[in-house]
Amino acid sequence: MKDLLQGFAAAPSVIVANSATLCSLPLAYADEPHKLERRLLSAALDKGLKCRSAALAPDTKPASAIHTSADLACLRLSFPELCLTAEDAETLATLQTDTIGTEAIKRLVKRAKSARLNVAIAQSLATHRDNETVQRSVFGEVDWQAAPKRIVRVPDQRMPTPLFTVLIATFNASADLVATLQSILVQNRTDIECIIVDGGSRDHTLDIAAAWPHVVTHCFSHPDKGLYDALNKGLAVARGTLIGIVGAGDCYLPGALDRVAFAHYSEPADVFGGQTIERAPDGQTRKRKDEPWGLNAFVSGGPVGHNGMFATSKAYEQIGSFGYVYPMAEDTRWMHRAIHAGCSFTYIPEPVVLFPLTGMSNNNPDLVWQEAHGLIKQNFPGIDLNREDALKLLFGARGWCPPEEIKPVLERNEHVPLNISAALALKAEQVPLDTMLDILSGVLWHEAADLYRKNGLRFAETRPDRTPLLSIVLPSYNVGKYLGKALLSILLQDMEDLEVIVVNDGATDHTPCVAAAFAAIDKRVRIISQKNQGLSQARLSGIPHCRGDYVWFIDSDDFLREDCLGRIEEILRRERPDTYMVHFAYIDEHDVIDNGPIAPRDWTGLVLDPVNTPQAYCTLAGWNAQTWRFILRRDMFHEHDLSFPVGYYYEDHHFAMKLLSRTRSLFVDPAVSYVYLRRGNSISAEKSRRVFDFLHIRRMCLNFLKEEGLLERMAPLAQSYLLPVGFIRHHVAAEYVSEFLHALLSDTNAQEVRQFLHHASSDDFALLQEYAPEWVSDLARTPDTSMYAELAIAAVASNLPAMQPKSAIHPISRTLPQHAIVGVFSVELANGPQTPQGLSHWCWTREESFFLRVCTRYISKPIIQLRFRNMVEEQLILIEGPGLIHSCPTVSTNLDDVQQVAVPLSPDPDYQVIRLRIQGATQVDARKVGIMLEAVDLTDGELGRYLSPDVTQTVPKVRAPSSSNVSQLNADVRVRPENRPYVLVGENCNIAGTFVFERGVGQITIGDGTSIGGGCMLICAQPEGIHIGRNVMLSWDVVVSDNDSHATSRQLRETDARDWLTGEQRRNLGVYKNWYGVHTGKVTIGDGVWIGFGSTILKGVTIGEGAIVAAQSVVTKDVPAFSIVGGNPAQILKRDEATEARAIEKKRRSFPDFVLPEVTFTKPESQG
Repeated sequence: MKDLLQGFAAAPSVIVANSATLCSLPLAYADEPHKLERRLLSAALDKGLKCRSAALAPDTKPASAIHTSADLACLRLSFPELCLTAEDAETLATLQTDTIGTEAIKRLVKRAKSARLNVAIAQSLATHRDNETVQRSVFGEVDWQAAPKRIVRVPDQRMPTPLFTVLIATFNASADLVATLQSILVQNRTDIECIIVDGGSRDHTLDIAAAWPHVVTHCFSHPDKGLYDALNKGLAVARGTLIGIVGAGDCYLPGALDRVAFAHYSEPADVFGGQTIERAPDGQTRKRKDEPWGLNAFVSGGPVGHNGMFATSKAYEQIGSFGYVYPMAEDTRWMHRAIHAGCSFTYIPEPVVLFPLTGMSNNNPDLVWQEAHGLIKQNFPGIDLNREDALKLLFGARGWCPPEEIKPVLERNEHVPLNISAALALKAEQVPLDTMLDILSGVLWHEAADLYRKNGLRFAETRPDRTPLLSIVLPSYNVGKYLGKALLSILLQDMEDLEVIVVNDGATDHTPCVAAAFAAIDKRVRIISQKNQGLSQARLSGIPHCRGDYVWFIDSDDFLREDCLGRIEEILRRERPDTYMVHFAYIDEHDVIDNGPIAPRDWTGLVLDPVNTPQAYCTLAGWNAQTWRFILRRDMFHEHDLSFPVGYYYEDHHFAMKLLSRTRSLFVDPAVSYVYLRRGNSISAEKSRRVFDFLHIRRMCLNFLKEEGLLERMAPLAQSYLLPVGFIRHHVAAEYVSEFLHALLSDTNAQEVRQFLHHASSDDFALLQEYAPEWVSDLARTPDTSMYAELAIAAVASNLPAMQPKSAIHPISRTLPQHAIVGVFSVELANGPQTPQGLSHWCWTREESFFLRVCTRYISKPIIQLRFRNMVEEQLILIEGPGLIHSCPTVSTNLDDVQQVAVPLSPDPDYQVIRLRIQGATQVDARKVGIMLEAVDLTDGELGRYLSPDVTQTVPKVRAPSSSNVSQLNADVRVRPENRPYVLVGENCNIAGTFVFERGVGQITIGDGTSIGGGCMLICAQPEGIHIGRNVMLSWDVVVSDNDSHATSRQLRETDARDWLTGEQRRNLGVYKNWYGVHTGKVTIGDGVWIGFGSTILKGVTIGEGAIVAAQSVVTKDVPAFSIVGGNPAQILKRDEATEARAIEKKRRSFPDFVLPEVTFTKPESQG
């Protein structure tokens, strides 16, 4: 079968066959010679004829790559059931070369899920020198080299993904198989994939499978290594969302799969389990005694019967396939592995399967107990359980012996994880509390209960030979009240691959006792003790003991959010960033949580280069960058000499600034993972003379910015350290402010003074005017700073604190940063209809002057461009600068008239302050109104752009011909509207409803003759848009959404309500919404579709041509053409069989069936 992968078009082969053999093959036609060769060879292999390869002539080179479309056509002829692309063909071509694309082949095998392709690849790999290594990498432990004796049917991968896959492993099962297939048939569902994996039966098993093509989707037969080898082969080609496993003779009860499907849609989980009805050989039946899904199963066995279990395909991908250690109990072992991994479980309290007690496990009791001992022993690697003790645990947990017999086993082993599992198993058996307490007397159950109360927690043992992914360091000093909660929040997470290092910094309370208790319970916890040396030294002391790839410093009085480490682990392994920035929330001592946003939404969920993203660096490396917000690679401490200043408070500032300057990949977490406790007696809340420590930290930060060339480049960040107004107002006690400020000013050099004056805000000057007025007065006597003195007076007089939201400046410039425009007060919406030339927002000035700070260092002919509208008569604008006075009268008071001014500036000095003074302003609406700014920019005259370009003509959001009615259509573009049509409507359409573009991307297209009723809402949030075909009817109140609107993760959607409220308050609906983690998918509605009123079409759905959706249905998956669906979720109710038959016939002509007869093989002869 490996010959089917050869590229014949590149190097035609020679086929030699005797006449009798050639005449026995079906007649083959092909328009090209290489296709004829391929069809003849494929037919010979499928016929079961013996083939062997012949050596080519010495000067003949075999093809080793796919170069032409003819080669791709050959491969498609060999595997007609797959939709092979040119990229797939190139991947397969590497099998014939010395360099095999192993990872690409793994992805192709996983996506194709084809037994024929697996066999062909495995046989091709058999000739490679690294055969065993590559085989294991691609297929794991499953052996695909043996060719199938027979393939009854091959599924077409172009068909929709089924909900269920049922795997049946058979060997000489002709007597029992029919009953199983009949039970699948009576489920009356069209979304079942049935795969039979046969071990080379010698009876009529395969004939029966071939006789049930309406049930059996895929059947192949060849010798295997046992039951679980066969099941692993089936898992490799299974395509269903839920995978069930039954043996020949097991029967699903009527409606069983409907109950499982209902549970899947109602309570999504990784594993589902239903009740099993067991039938003894004498015909008597009983219900299997199931157990809870959790830690108790480690001593009580399988929670549910394997044939009553349905696991998702994602669960099998996460946990892996079945092992080969236990011939009968690998299914139970798989469940235990799933519990260890924290897989979620939903129990279905109804019978789903009938299980005849005639299998191997019922005829080999000794082997059953032997494997039970092995499983229980394996679940507790820290102790050496003998067979007698293991079976006592099993029998006591199952109620097969008195529970008191467990007590001596627990006393002998003294193992906390064993105690936990045994206690949970006894609880499941409803053992009386008095009996449980007696059994567990002397066991630290009550202390360990809090730690291991979460069902599914892994029992981790220290493994010195393995480097953990994450090392968490907790510096601790007199935090005994909080340390236990911090440790619990870490150890109860879904992450095992970590270590916790508690640094006892000479605590005098019970902090060491709490740490020692947790270290005794969980071996991942280690303790380091030292004399009290402060927080910085405690962190530095923990670093040499860290073994993880990443290090995270956590304050011992804070704690982590539940399940956050699982997400963090996934991102660290996937993105491998230098630094991971954690999102946090505040909590006070009354447990009130504040989930305030900590970073602009455009940055969250992304990997950034901070230094090359100045706005991100200034925001994230400044005042909101505590050390506990960073998870960083351990190697960065040594590579970049990262450290903490010892003996000072506020040590985080310099560390964060240096860390982010050395970080080349920074992931900003959008979800809250860390909870920061605001307590009255904490270091950060204390107002004392220790605030003067900040002067030393400030000097370190400014020196670092200067040495790195970032002082001017990161001007907003530098400004916040030159005069830290917020820090002084909130952390410096009133009696120390004057002393602190004068000490700060005395430690400011001339370069830093100029830097400060270039970027100072009204808050800065207000603080200086209050506590250091003499410093402001000195500016007027300095020749180069007289304009800055006027700026200071104007800024103070305007009394517009930059920290207050009401003073936010609307971004009216493309070339000047926001802080460079002073005195522009607020944002005002335009009244009435928007004019074609205008904007929807204007800015107005409250005072008679406003200022621009401009840098002309790299501009040879600087020009100030101003675009505005005027609403006050007889105003005059004076533009003043170094050596410049320019007057500009306002021409009109009509708001429809846009006025533009271009004023050349002197190129010297490099930094200038430009004042725009408004004269003749009068009282309007009880406030001084000057001009309404639309744009103010600094440009270079050498570029030939003296004026801002005219505003382009607005393109309508909806483009429709005159034959269509769109008067009732509302196109609502929420974020970043572009000047383009968002909705394209065809001819003769009647369209109503609201079309929402929540992210400003995508397009909704509507074909000719379509009708969309009132109250409909189409929501587009992804670039591929929503596409509606011709002659489609959408009744009223239909909702079509291509997104989930919110993330499924609770942590990711916690701030959604607040973000939405912020958008409403700021008249920017949707601007602040975080779309990270929100799933989207293109929606396509085919021609001639009718959708009833009140129906909902969800993301990623394709509705086929001519389909009908019943009223008030919820469509969650693709709808076949010419079908009628209804319900929640929508199910197929009826098909238009005549039309469907015509469509199938058309499809068959395009893609003819390719049924393989029985194939036999001979071993290729040695090449000598």
